[in-house]
Amino acid sequence: MLRVLLAAFGLGLLSGCHGIVQDAYDERAEDECEELRNIEEQRACLNAIEDRERDRRQRELSERRS
Repeated sequence: MLRVLLAAFGLGLLSGCHGIVQDAYDERAEDECEELRNIEEQRACLNAIEDRERDRRQRELSERRS
């Protein structure tokens, strides 16, 4: 029983860490977008980040429902 609890706890930690890493990645990507001089390129870059975030949220929701 203890092994099951430890495994569940470990999986919870890993999933939480993944979210933290993903948030840091997205934040860095936004910083890089803001460094672009061309406003149209900057908007396209930020839109791509938002699309990835939306896709990730939808994927996570569909996995939870399964």
